[in-house]
Amino acid sequence: MNGKPTVTWLGRLAHDLRGPMGPLQMAASMIAQPGLDDGQKAELCKLVERQVSLLADMVDELADWASLSEGKLVAGLEEADLECLLINAIDSLDAPLRRRVTLTAGVPTTIPADASRLIQAFKALIEARAALKPEETIAIGFTVLPDGMIELAIGAPTERSEILESVMDVPAPEGKKLGLALPIASAIVRAHAGRLTWVGECGEKVLTLNFPQYET
Repeated sequence: MNGKPTVTWLGRLAHDLRGPMGPLQMAASMIAQPGLDDGQKAELCKLVERQVSLLADMVDELADWASLSEGKLVAGLEEADLECLLINAIDSLDAPLRRRVTLTAGVPTTIPADASRLIQAFKALIEARAALKPEETIAIGFTVLPDGMIELAIGAPTERSEILESVMDVPAPEGKKLGLALPIASAIVRAHAGRLTWVGECGEKVLTLNFPQYET
């Protein structure tokens, strides 16, 4: 990569990585001061844990982006139960968001999957859909279409049908790492021979994914 877009992206990267450093430096300075009680120390330790976790997430996202660039993001595909993958993705969400998600189970359905990567993609896509309406319940369901493809929907149905060509038409959730989660999730879906579209106006978008079934 070279040129102005690369410089701009690196500038944003430096800015985002610098974000957690300020609180960490403050905590390091304060925790060394005498006279702190146990409660103050505990609060500083929690602050350090949060910021270190955020930094770790950013590094993981960069590593995934590098793997994507090298064509190594998704490993071998094996038979996996779609409902189990979705349950695992929902369980990995932060508790407040997890309480907003409802999953309607369809018929038992298996797909060829790199399970850990597809769970990662589902989590990122649920977070993106949820960010459009912070208080809304996010309904998730799937069905088998007449052509044998599986259609997975994240979000409530909408009367308007406007297909958006790019996941980048939907803003990334604020405060979520480096903003690479949606492109990475989209790449994971494509690596599973899937198709991803957003349907509807901004606040009412339904995220639909289509996957082939596992063939024995």
